[in-house]
Amino acid sequence: MSRNISLVFPIMGMQILLILCTTLSHYYIELNALQNIITENEASKAEDIHFIVESLIDKEISKLSGLSKVLKNRTDLIDGLSQYEIDKNKTNLKQAMDMLFPQMEVDIFQAADRNQHVIYQAHAPNSETSVREFHGVVEAMLAEDILMASQTKEGWAIRAIVPLISGDNLLGTITIGTWINDDYAQNISNATEVHVSIGNANGVIASSLPLVERRFINAEAMKMSILKLKPIREVFQKQHKNIYYAPMEMANEPFSLMVEIDTMPSFQLLEQNKTHIIKISILILLISMSIAEGYTLYLLRPLKKLNIKVKNTVKELAGIDLQAAKGNELKTLVRSFNIMVKTISNHITERERAERALKRHKDKLEELVTERTTELEKSNTKLTKTVKELEWRTNEILLLNKLGDLLHACDSEEETYQIVINICRQLFPQDSGYLCIFDDSQKVLRIVSYWGESSPEELEFEYNQCWAIRRGKEHFIQDPDVDPICQHLHIYPKDGCLCAPMSAQGEVLGMIHLCIGLTEDVDRVDDTHKHIIESKLILVKSMVERYAPSLINLRLRQTLKIQSIRDPLTGLYNRRHMQEALEREARRVERRKTSLGIIMMDVDHFKAFNDTYGHEAGDIVLKELGAFLKQRTRGEDIACRYGGEEFILILTDANPENTKIKAEEIRADVKDRLKIKHHGQTLNITISLGVAIYPTHGLTTEETLKAADMALYKAKANGRDCVEYAV
Repeated sequence: MSRNISLVFPIMGMQILLILCTTLSHYYIELNALQNIITENEASKAEDIHFIVESLIDKEISKLSGLSKVLKNRTDLIDGLSQYEIDKNKTNLKQAMDMLFPQMEVDIFQAADRNQHVIYQAHAPNSETSVREFHGVVEAMLAEDILMASQTKEGWAIRAIVPLISGDNLLGTITIGTWINDDYAQNISNATEVHVSIGNANGVIASSLPLVERRFINAEAMKMSILKLKPIREVFQKQHKNIYYAPMEMANEPFSLMVEIDTMPSFQLLEQNKTHIIKISILILLISMSIAEGYTLYLLRPLKKLNIKVKNTVKELAGIDLQAAKGNELKTLVRSFNIMVKTISNHITERERAERALKRHKDKLEELVTERTTELEKSNTKLTKTVKELEWRTNEILLLNKLGDLLHACDSEEETYQIVINICRQLFPQDSGYLCIFDDSQKVLRIVSYWGESSPEELEFEYNQCWAIRRGKEHFIQDPDVDPICQHLHIYPKDGCLCAPMSAQGEVLGMIHLCIGLTEDVDRVDDTHKHIIESKLILVKSMVERYAPSLINLRLRQTLKIQSIRDPLTGLYNRRHMQEALEREARRVERRKTSLGIIMMDVDHFKAFNDTYGHEAGDIVLKELGAFLKQRTRGEDIACRYGGEEFILILTDANPENTKIKAEEIRADVKDRLKIKHHGQTLNITISLGVAIYPTHGLTTEETLKAADMALYKAKANGRDCVEYAV
């Protein structure tokens, strides 16, 4: 037995040593692989944390942008600025800002006047904050929202500058913002549980690191990450830190974002594996020493002692209590070492299984992050589209309100034509069209104004050529093969056209025609095209509903104005207008140092004429005489019916000689040329005239009129059908 053991034992010892060396080499390779995996995980972790931090910062910036949209329509802020502009009283503005400041969760909340002087800065209760002046906000005069990152004496800040406008008047601006300082970085650090620093090409501007640990921040690495637009990573093994610098943009300003990753957990994991390897190495050394000792003591001690040691080792590793085979210690050793190898292999298999599970978990996390990123991009695109649509709808409402205000301020119908077309140019910049007014006397629609690239071929057409006028409601032509086409259309647009009639109080006023022109990037078969068409139809209908009542009111006002100053029978100005015009011309005479001619005339024997031929013939005489005076007077002269059969003619800038000549011409023309047709008879009339000059015959217009009246009585007394001059 001892001879067999002496021959076999050295071979078994070499085999055991070879197994132990192979196991040690495998663990060394596994340690290197684990170290590489930990390094890759740290780099991936830094990128993921940087993405999360950048998302938090972008969320804060988006919050400022969203708040600026809300503040732009705050009536209490607009009223406060309006009050300050009127009497420099900022009480209402302070109350509105102090109420809003705690709700918005911002650091900066300022109001400035139209000259960009800070009026008031809101602050937290029981805190003293001085008014800080910001510069570079003159761009707000463009009436556009501004989001900017800028440096002040107190440090960097991200600000949203909101112009507040009343009508077309810029009242001032509201500035909201957040300081980019250590507190800002600390808040981000608290949310992500890593240290964060923000800097630019000039160095660090905000950090969550204590002052003593900021020595690890590399300002040159920050600068290079901004200039080269790529991330930079630094590793500090002794301090167990990985620092990751990556460029980012905040409010159109380049910055560098630094994220510090603590590698202590990875280091501890690596150290634990090293300790395990050291233990295995020590174990191998002990086994080797035991084999060497057993070989040395081969002749002195039996192999049983070696079996006892191996048995104890197996019990420690695998928890198995082996029973030695009787008379075969070598077999017991082989069994023991087989169990040891199997136990170690199981440990390795479990480690590999854990690594594979970790890798699958990592891949799943990356897939989840990619999916969430895609969903956020889709949501952001949808939100951006919704915000743009809301801004356009707000602009449409403002333009329609502006149209109503301008129409109320118009004095004549002609003024409204260009106002309506200008609003159409702004509401329908890609379309074209024209405005038609209905001429009731000729039963035609007359084009008074148009907009767009092409001008209409005909400026008027019959009203029955338009289906909208016939039907009394909007007529939209979308498919020429299905919808009837108006005869006044010569070119049919491919995107359709609309005729919207204007009527009020049962009276047809006109029509607005719209030729729709869409851009090439619009899909003409999806819901977007249908939505655009419906929006345009609603806008045109809203314009017509605002314009038609205004047009009726203007015509009514014009009619009332004419009736208030015109004599209904003769069409000449009435006595009230004559008095106002005479006073106005008298003031002009005084300024120019000229004279004013006044001719008062009366129909001779008018009472007898009425008694002979009737009042109907008398009205014809007055009407014909009124028309005659309109033809014989200049545009700047004023012909009026003074009362009954008396008329007054006011000659501006006329000297006494010219006035007398004009009176004589009128007398002669009436006698020779004015013929009155009545029941087949031709009747002649004569007139008597009195002439006076202002200020020659009176210091006031009343005295001058009285002088002209006296001259008229004198003409009647001298036989009528003559002209007398006041003395």
